[in-house]
Amino acid sequence: MAPCRLWWSRSEPERSGPREYAAAGGPDEYAAAGGPDEYAAAGGGMSTWRPFGRGDDGMPRTLAESLDRVARAIGGRDSSVMAVVFRHWEAAVGPSVADHARPLSLRDGVLVVGVTEPAWATQLRFLSADILANLEAAAGTPVAERLEVRIRPSRSR
Repeated sequence: MAPCRLWWSRSEPERSGPREYAAAGGPDEYAAAGGPDEYAAAGGGMSTWRPFGRGDDGMPRTLAESLDRVARAIGGRDSSVMAVVFRHWEAAVGPSVADHARPLSLRDGVLVVGVTEPAWATQLRFLSADILANLEAAAGTPVAERLEVRIRPSRSR
């Protein structure tokens, strides 16, 4: 995973930290200069924010591409499949089941569902093949190989 660039990162490696920023005059000098662009132009070494990653064509990545990369990096499916699971959950399981069960994660071919009571866990285990088939129909591709159920009591109690 790529490192995160902070707002105070500078183009010159020898002047790249908050201590150097403070030693150079700190917030008073920065504010007096009028902001990051003016501070950099005055020799403060600050640079404005720039996108960290670029796509293969040199253009910035779309949000969907970035979400897909993050999802795959943590073992998930692409973001469009995950969106189908969460968006079409009630249609896939029915309103009465959706009141007591919700998807928690989709990772490594396993859809993890949280339910409010043990009886609902039993019901979802019984319906797992139908639920996965309904989600596959909505997504147009297999969503998960299996469904795992976890009991998560309602927060309203």
